[in-house]
Amino acid sequence: MNLEELQLDGNQIASISSKLFEAMLDADVFQSLSKLNYLNLADNQLRNLLKTLFHNLRQLKSLVLSSNQLETLESGFFDHLSNLLVLMLQKNQIQRIPERLFWHLPSLLTLSMSGNQLRYIPAESFYYLVLKDLSLSGNKWNCDCSIMGIAEWIHENPKLISDLDKGGTCYEPYHLENHPLQTLTYEELHCGVFQTIYKLYNIEQKQNMHMLTYLQYTTLLILKTYFHKLFCHFSYNHYIYIFYFFKLFIILFQFYFYIILFKLLYI
Repeated sequence: MNLEELQLDGNQIASISSKLFEAMLDADVFQSLSKLNYLNLADNQLRNLLKTLFHNLRQLKSLVLSSNQLETLESGFFDHLSNLLVLMLQKNQIQRIPERLFWHLPSLLTLSMSGNQLRYIPAESFYYLVLKDLSLSGNKWNCDCSIMGIAEWIHENPKLISDLDKGGTCYEPYHLENHPLQTLTYEELHCGVFQTIYKLYNIEQKQNMHMLTYLQYTTLLILKTYFHKLFCHFSYNHYIYIFYFFKLFIILFQFYFYIILFKLLYI
């Protein structure tokens, strides 16, 4: 079949099965529409979609699924849409996305996920993409330590976020409500090293922890954090690898300097 555009928006479609087009197709609903390049399923009542529903639409360039009731999208859902340029997922009920959901969309330029129920996005979600326009506003971001990965990504790529001024802010906890994601810091959230240092400080105050032990624990935790960043970023940007390597070297130098200084002063 040579159909290139299909608009099914504004209906009351709650599910899609092969029976919907059985007069045209022999098997799965879109199986014979291999030349389709535009598919609009917006403004329906879709809640769940089969993982393989769009796998035969290899020429698809625009997929509109906005204003439905989608709650989850499985990993592999978009795996065969290598020519997709536009993906509209706004105004659904999506609560989470797998970290590799978009990894097989090398041509994707526009992605809209605004107006969902997202509380967190894995930092790896947008690796290997060439996005030019991303919308994220209107979600219920939970600003705990898990949000820092995507918060840092937004901070590094502010020009890609088309609606950054419309609500890329924390929804909870209460004391961070409306705080912009891109300006969050580990210190504000007491995350990672800073959380552990804070706890160690309390332990030291209560149990009179030996200063050298405290210093060693703190430095090792800092090293662990930078090793994690180093290898995560190396997978897609070797310049970041070099940057963190030098930072790691500086931390090691400082660590041994403090140990020597401590021995000279207290031993």
